[in-house]
Amino acid sequence: MDVVAVGIEDTEESRDALRFARQLADREEAELHVVSVHTDTVFYEGREQIEAVRESYFARMVEFAREEIGEPFSFHEITEVSAPRGLTELAEKVNAGILVIGSSHRGPIGRALLGDAGARLTSGAPCAVAVTPRGWADASPDRIGKIGIGFEATPDAEAALTYGSELAGKLHASVLVLGVIPARVHRGRGGFSDLAYWNLLREDMEEDLAEAVKRVNVDDVETEVRAGLPVDELTRESNDLDLLVLGSRSYGPVRRVLLGGTSVPVMRSSACPVVVVPRAAQ
Repeated sequence: MDVVAVGIEDTEESRDALRFARQLADREEAELHVVSVHTDTVFYEGREQIEAVRESYFARMVEFAREEIGEPFSFHEITEVSAPRGLTELAEKVNAGILVIGSSHRGPIGRALLGDAGARLTSGAPCAVAVTPRGWADASPDRIGKIGIGFEATPDAEAALTYGSELAGKLHASVLVLGVIPARVHRGRGGFSDLAYWNLLREDMEEDLAEAVKRVNVDDVETEVRAGLPVDELTRESNDLDLLVLGSRSYGPVRRVLLGGTSVPVMRSSACPVVVVPRAAQ
């Protein structure tokens, strides 16, 4: 990843995004681009007043970024009809490898929560999107030491495994690849008991995990298969991780981030930053 972009606004949650983006950029020796979007949602008297309000806002935002993370970074002033549109355009323009945003200010401290704008941005973003939990800046680790990766046997999950593994290599982090088999297992026509059926599913996933891990270059990697609800297990594991990487849902345009039934609720309750990786080309 050569470029890390971070979107900020006039909220406390932008501190979390800035600190995480700086940590990523420093560890990867990447360019850091700080982006602020002014949407002109309030009407003022005349063009001069509008421009004065914009200028004041952007001046506050660049100073806010300097105070939180210091130099160097490139600052981008964008005026658009919506923040998601402005951030997406900037990510495409600078060829960002990841775009970092903060949680909604309405969420609980210590948990990630996407607001409406964040959800619109993440669904269709041209690069990986990271969401930081509220208050992360005050309790952030000195380094990203352990990365979790959600896994299933799909091309998009393998794209997340590749992305997370490459990131772990650059950050010298360990990796936990976690596969979850839904606990809703019933006795089938073949006469399998719940336990026998679970064992078959577990063996299949363990084989898939072993083959997938062989295809990536990871020194310190652990794999685990659990029974349960994927959202619950991934959220629970996030308490012991510094970063969680998920794949996009398995349909929609390639090379775009697409939130699915697992990524959305995990992003609403994760205790660590969550990265959703764009869909892989088939």
